[in-house]
Amino acid sequence: MERKKKLIRLLPSSWLFRYDLHKCRRAEEELRRTAPPNTRQAHSSGEMYEYQRRSLDLFQERRSLISGNYRRLADALMVPMPDFEDEKMWERIENDFTGRTTRTLTTSGELATISVIREAEKHRREARAFWLTWVTGMGGILIGIISVWPK
Repeated sequence: MERKKKLIRLLPSSWLFRYDLHKCRRAEEELRRTAPPNTRQAHSSGEMYEYQRRSLDLFQERRSLISGNYRRLADALMVPMPDFEDEKMWERIENDFTGRTTRTLTTSGELATISVIREAEKHRREARAFWLTWVTGMGGILIGIISVWPK
């Protein structure tokens, strides 16, 4: 098991994000399948409390994974994230059961981050296309000169 953890750490960040997100979704699906019935007995025995606690933990983990992934992409492209103090872009998720609080992107924050990331990727693509066209043109000119050159 220890070897598996060491190998997982060597994977690219995007693969780690997908792996962790897949684990989280699988745990959410398993939790939904084993959900206790909404009865008084389930409430009094603590099953509903435990279900709600685990559900909120998984929700909080999934939201922080997604926000972390957008932060990683923005850092790699060197573009700014939305202002951390802006309440429309960031939300505070508080887990009353564990006392853990995390700041995650809201839906509008995710959309703003995605648009900034896509714009930066588009700019990089256009710059590469410009240089590729220029280098290809110069290669064509050189081939033309060499083919016309008298022997």
